[in-house]
Amino acid sequence: MDDSLPIRYTQAYNLTDLGLSKDLFKPGNLGFESEKYISMKEAGELVIIDIGAGFAVTRKTMKAEHILVHPVNLIIAARAKAASGSNFIQIFDMKNEKKICQCEVKDEIDFWTWINPTTLGVVGTEAVHHLDAKSGTITKIFDRASQLTGSHIMGYAVSKNGTWAILHGIGAAEDKSIIGNMQLYSIEKSQQQILEGFCGAFSEVCVCDNPEFKNSLFSFVEKKKGQPNSTLRIMEIGTPNEGDAKFKQSASFSYPAEVSNDFPVVIHAVEKYGILFIITKFGYLFVYAMASGALLYRQKITATLIFRSVKNTKTDGCICVNRDGQLLAINVDEQNLIAYIMNKCTHLTDNVGIAFKMAQRYALPGAENLFMAQFNKFFGTGDYKSAARVAREAPGDTLRNNDTISKFKSVTAASGPPPILIYFSTLLETTTLNAVESLELVKPVLAQGKKNLVEDWIKKKKLTITDELAEVIKQVDPKLGLSCYLISDNPEQVVQGLVETQQYDKVQTYLAKSGKKVDFLSVIRNTTPRNPEAALGLAKWLYSQGPNMVSTEAVASIFMENNRIQETTAFLLEALKDNRPEEGHLQTKLFEINLRTAPQVAEAIFQMQKFTHYDREKIGKLCEGAGLYGRALEHLNSVDDIKRALLNVHAIPKEQMIAVFKRLEPDDALQSLDDLMRSNRQNVQRVAEVAIANHPRIDSANIIKLFEHYQCWDGLFFYLGHILPETEDEDCYFKYIQAATRLNKIAELEKVIKGTNHYDPVKVRDFLMETPMQDPRPLIYLCDIHGFVPELTRYLYKAKKNRFIEIYVLKFNNAAAPKVLGTLLDMDC
Repeated sequence: MDDSLPIRYTQAYNLTDLGLSKDLFKPGNLGFESEKYISMKEAGELVIIDIGAGFAVTRKTMKAEHILVHPVNLIIAARAKAASGSNFIQIFDMKNEKKICQCEVKDEIDFWTWINPTTLGVVGTEAVHHLDAKSGTITKIFDRASQLTGSHIMGYAVSKNGTWAILHGIGAAEDKSIIGNMQLYSIEKSQQQILEGFCGAFSEVCVCDNPEFKNSLFSFVEKKKGQPNSTLRIMEIGTPNEGDAKFKQSASFSYPAEVSNDFPVVIHAVEKYGILFIITKFGYLFVYAMASGALLYRQKITATLIFRSVKNTKTDGCICVNRDGQLLAINVDEQNLIAYIMNKCTHLTDNVGIAFKMAQRYALPGAENLFMAQFNKFFGTGDYKSAARVAREAPGDTLRNNDTISKFKSVTAASGPPPILIYFSTLLETTTLNAVESLELVKPVLAQGKKNLVEDWIKKKKLTITDELAEVIKQVDPKLGLSCYLISDNPEQVVQGLVETQQYDKVQTYLAKSGKKVDFLSVIRNTTPRNPEAALGLAKWLYSQGPNMVSTEAVASIFMENNRIQETTAFLLEALKDNRPEEGHLQTKLFEINLRTAPQVAEAIFQMQKFTHYDREKIGKLCEGAGLYGRALEHLNSVDDIKRALLNVHAIPKEQMIAVFKRLEPDDALQSLDDLMRSNRQNVQRVAEVAIANHPRIDSANIIKLFEHYQCWDGLFFYLGHILPETEDEDCYFKYIQAATRLNKIAELEKVIKGTNHYDPVKVRDFLMETPMQDPRPLIYLCDIHGFVPELTRYLYKAKKNRFIEIYVLKFNNAAAPKVLGTLLDMDC
């Protein structure tokens, strides 16, 4: 076949290759309702051919006289005549092996066909009926016109909107020539028109100057009785484009001389290209342009009668079957069509103009140079409106591209609006902006704060919504940007938009409804840099839906990659709240990142007491480095590490320090206390507190030696003052008395001397007498209690403290006066 031809017709398959007889391939026996299935009866068996499954054949015994397979599903309509003369139609679901419905048709059936997936058109000898394939309800649509009485019905069809129907048949004239009659019926108005001719087809095709508008058309080949010639008629049966009259077109329809008695048997509208395929009994294919009525191509494609055709939904062409069992695929070659019309259709007076208009209306390649020349002509003269119209009507991106936009941007008008505004407004009149145009228009409009215009264009579908455009809009209005991502069908961006607008509860609903799957980690990763709060919200929401929805470790890593410490912490606190052993390494990470960056947060986490499976030794050292010495002591196990940390007494709470000393062996604890005293004498209070808390685990004698070694009498006094109630050790009492004496704690001395007897009075007496004291009252009490009156008298006299002798006799103990006087006399006083 010539590679330059505008039409491609090939044999797609031959049904005889399936071992089927040619006798089966005839009207009334072979059913062909769509490109999916072919059905027929053969010797009491139903034969179904699944075209999509490589022409697989299914056979099933069935008594029905006629069968018809559903155009979409493996459902069959079977009909048979009862003894009463009525026809019965049953609908079967072959896949699920069940009967759907059944109905009785009292009219004799001449023809039937599926007019849509839910309705069966049934043509009787008296009327035309529609059968609801779900309920079995049958409804009479109109009575059959008398002109079709006795005709062989060739076809029945209904318009897409269900408002029009066409019934056409053929019969023999008195001279035995073939005549055709059609009954065009308005279901909406219950009116009919009888047409003389062959084959009718409804279509929705643009034949006006607005490429966005689809005209509702009816096409047929008229052949009036007594007239030798046929005419192709195309008429508008719907509402025309605004400002236009109803469309009408006609063209001569002539047969080759050798087949002057030929007539059409198939008419097929190729809506995508505004073309009609008309096939005749003798196998000729006629190709007409619907808008102009121009005959573009004619060729004999088969020598055998074609009696049925269906639409090829992939190409908008058709697939036909002939009496030899050939399946012929007929399609438009988009790359050749316009060039063929311009170069080969020289029989047309305006072939270039026809090609140009078709390229405009149907965005076809091949006329790019014509569009460019016309555009440059208008643009060069400053007629920017006309130039914009040419660009709008040019196919594809011939002119609707960045170069054209740059041209309009680069010029200014002497008066009136800017040319670039003229360009965009012209496009918006009748068409949708492409991706490049949409982006170029929306950016400046949003920059001017005119978001309402963008919303209106989106609502009217005037913009091509791409991810790039959605992102631009999202920066101004996140919710509007989200709606754009819904249009562009980008599930990850939709989810991200729902997240950033904190509509977490709608994520699962969207995914379930759309059937989409999303990499949530990718969404979190993309959201975190711009909106960490939203990313955190999504992560928490995902975790709330189940721990397997997202990897806890992966989410934490994403937050950390973006240095989002706060979000990492918040997420891990939520995800690790169950304190599972297998998540110990993540607990370690939680403490680690905060100890390195925000120790106060780490301290707050410690106070929660939620986690127990982290690496305590590692965290202990990090606590030490972060200045949380108390927490470090709780975690460190090495004595050397503990001793080192303990030196930071100023930063360690008393309770934590006491607790760690209780973990140490007594010798290690004593050594650590010594280290504290040696490092700083100001640690004496804390040392004493620790010693008290660890009494008697740490021997008091060693503690006494420690304080005495460093001459820390205040520490010794404090320590012994707390442990005396728990001991009767005379040495402890004596050391307390010594410390109190050196610190001049007179009241405490008096108290212990008078309140207890757990000390050696002689030893205490001698110590007190050997120690210079301004106030000897503790000694006086001691000597009075233990009968050391002579010794006291001699001591006070020699120390020249006669006043205290007088006080003792007069105020302390009058009864001791004889002993005092006797002692003084003995001393020759």
